[in-house]
Amino acid sequence: MHLLLSLDRYYPIGGGIQQYVRGLAAWLAQQGHTITILTGAQAGQPDRETLPEGTLIRSPLLGEAFSAPEKMLARIPALTALLRELAPEVVYGNNHTSLGIVPAARAAGLPVAYQCHGWGVFCPLKIRLWRPNGELCYNERSLHQCSRCALLQSPPPRVQGRGRTLLKTAWKRLTWGRRMRRYMQPLVQRYDQFQATLEQADALIMASRLTAGMFRRPAHVIPYGMDLTVFRPVDDTAFRARFGLGRAPYVVLSGRVHPTKGHLYAIRALQWLPPEVKLVIAGATITFADSDFQHNAYTAQLEAEIARVGGPERVIFTGMLYPADLAQAYSGAVAGLVPSIWLESFGYVTLEAMACGTPVIVTRNCGSADLVREGDNGCIIPREDGEALAAAIRQILPQREQMGRAARHSVEQQADWAVVGAQTLAILQGLADRAARNKPSA
Repeated sequence: MHLLLSLDRYYPIGGGIQQYVRGLAAWLAQQGHTITILTGAQAGQPDRETLPEGTLIRSPLLGEAFSAPEKMLARIPALTALLRELAPEVVYGNNHTSLGIVPAARAAGLPVAYQCHGWGVFCPLKIRLWRPNGELCYNERSLHQCSRCALLQSPPPRVQGRGRTLLKTAWKRLTWGRRMRRYMQPLVQRYDQFQATLEQADALIMASRLTAGMFRRPAHVIPYGMDLTVFRPVDDTAFRARFGLGRAPYVVLSGRVHPTKGHLYAIRALQWLPPEVKLVIAGATITFADSDFQHNAYTAQLEAEIARVGGPERVIFTGMLYPADLAQAYSGAVAGLVPSIWLESFGYVTLEAMACGTPVIVTRNCGSADLVREGDNGCIIPREDGEALAAAIRQILPQREQMGRAARHSVEQQADWAVVGAQTLAILQGLADRAARNKPSA
């Protein structure tokens, strides 16, 4: 079967979405299927490459989908022509490119599945369902809700001067709110259109119940897959020596160093833990960077919190780690931390840690919490709660080894590509078979 997988960006740019698509493509290719990966053009990279996982095509038609997904709608006719030329049997759209790929596939008469990896096509304010007051929005898009968030972002001007009265202030706020609702109405309608367009797909495949719950249509829930030969329990001696950890117990938080990831609460947790417990932060501040993090306002905030709770010797910043080094970091850790404070559609780092035989502590607003069994292979905690995070670490410390074995067993049973790939292939094959049955006879 010839399968086309589309996504916004591909390697050498790498992240969770790229890890998923490459892993799935590689597994499907191993089963004898022909794979085409369609992605955005990238400066300095060829338009077409032959890779072990399939043929990679970089096209400007998929450019800017991540930052400006609305541009995909204008490209539907050109995408339709391209899909007809490539002639796959099934199209599998991933992330924001799907806004053009789904209707283009349907126009070309091709069955199409859609996978959501993030919230950029749901939120008219482009704040990824994380409200300005810190609350989470579970795709509660409406003129009232979105105007409320817009007002929180841009509060009404205060009435100044001696003659200010409560009545004047109230009137100013009322008129400001009316203006904001007029501004938001076409944006809300546009994003309603986005979701309706995506839901035209013949099948929705989502990595978590959290993501599936954002849609009005039923979706297949299949977790991301993991290469268990790359992420596996390994010796941690070299990692400990490299970062001066000795034999100290430590927890690891990997991923981009960004406010949404909850580093602040991991640092705060140290004040409720024994002084020998250390925190390893692995990641860079720039998406897809391969260097140490760069200082910014957020890292300054983290450094101030580190000084407050016990000093820099308890927190180690490693910068970005490559998979082999990251496997060592996970393998020696008491726990892998995923304390995200926004809606994490999944969180690949959860699988990485568990695959290395390490229990995980995940906030309940992460899709990957689906894989966590409380007290067995990890813990699920509230968001923005350093004390609860510390309590979970203390719970894991005396039973780390058996919980680690349970974590590894969980991903072997649920997230190995042999399992995830087979489940996904069954859906895609079903779409191809149905299309073949419905094809008019010559």
